[in-house]
Amino acid sequence: MIEKIIFNVLAFTLFIILFFKLIRKNDTSYIVILAIEFVGIFLNFMELVTPIYWNIWVRFLMYILAVIIPAGILWLEFKGYPFSEITRLLLARWLIGKDDRQAKQILLNLIEKNPTSYPAHKTLAMLYEKQKNWEVAIDEYRRAVDLRNVDKDSYFKIAQISNEMGNKEEAIKMLNHLLKQRPAEYRATELLGNILQGEERYKEAIGVYQEALRYRPTQYEIYYQLGMAYTMLNDFQKAKEYYEKAADLNSMLYHAKFDIGQIELIMGDLVQAKEHFMECIQNEDTEVGGYYYLAIISILRGHTDNAVNYLNLAIELAGKDGTVYEDMLEEPLFVKIRMRVTKPSNLEKRTHKITKREEKVQRHLAEMYNIVGKLNNSDLEMMKNVKAVEKEEQEQQNSEIEKEY
Repeated sequence: MIEKIIFNVLAFTLFIILFFKLIRKNDTSYIVILAIEFVGIFLNFMELVTPIYWNIWVRFLMYILAVIIPAGILWLEFKGYPFSEITRLLLARWLIGKDDRQAKQILLNLIEKNPTSYPAHKTLAMLYEKQKNWEVAIDEYRRAVDLRNVDKDSYFKIAQISNEMGNKEEAIKMLNHLLKQRPAEYRATELLGNILQGEERYKEAIGVYQEALRYRPTQYEIYYQLGMAYTMLNDFQKAKEYYEKAADLNSMLYHAKFDIGQIELIMGDLVQAKEHFMECIQNEDTEVGGYYYLAIISILRGHTDNAVNYLNLAIELAGKDGTVYEDMLEEPLFVKIRMRVTKPSNLEKRTHKITKREEKVQRHLAEMYNIVGKLNNSDLEMMKNVKAVEKEEQEQQNSEIEKEY
């Protein structure tokens, strides 16, 4: 009985408050919530005047309709979210992607009535962003930030769109500001690092990633990005350390293992390089490159038959992509075995599941290997010449000694 008294007091009080709001604001959107509440009150009335006794689920529904929903609406309004605005916002968000024009009109009408409506500006910014109307989207995100300084998501969106528009400095500025406020915001770290590496500002990118490690010490992507940044600075020892940490945290990170193999090849550690490239041939994205470098290692170790087999496997797996075959033709180490390698037909470029920056890093390592290889070849040639000269001098000395006797 006490329960029913409390229920009726709450329900009728909420009904009266909402009814007067409808009258005072002349806002017909309240009719919907009044109708919902009336259903809950009616269910309770039926239980009072008839021998019906509702089960727990009907009673639960009765409380939701007559008390919880109306109370929730009043609480949102107390927090500054008018019910009519909420319903229109929900309708606008539902229409985005279905009828953008209607969604935009609803949002503009809301802003006209309430220019300080943060959710309306934020939703309109999302709509403009979806339509790739970048400049207007940034303007709306800025208004959202002005209305609510704690909206870090809008800061990030401004940076993201600025980057899309090619305004890198603005994006960097916004992301640095965001990371000062929220150092653990990983998506800001990721985007800022990508932009800085794209601009070849590798030392700055390293600083960003090192700071991020304080908050995410087990995030393998950060170690991988550090490895790539150090690679582009030719600090291969540091790069290798970070690649290894990334691979330890994620054993499926074959691109890191591939880069380690390239670095070990540059350093002349053929045994370790072979082990990493053998791992790489287990993954579709790195198997072609893995076989290609295994062929290089085989040639360096004097195993020409193995080199031919590895090259043919790499070319076969590459399909119509002629890059491997072209690289093989340009590699001096393969001069003696070129005729034994099968030439692919209908050469085309292969679509790689690899980012542009990953491809750039791997190309850089390949170029560095070529430079080191040429230097090593030059050293070997010089050593041969020195030995030849020494041998010739020794033979002359022996000849002169024999003449004396």
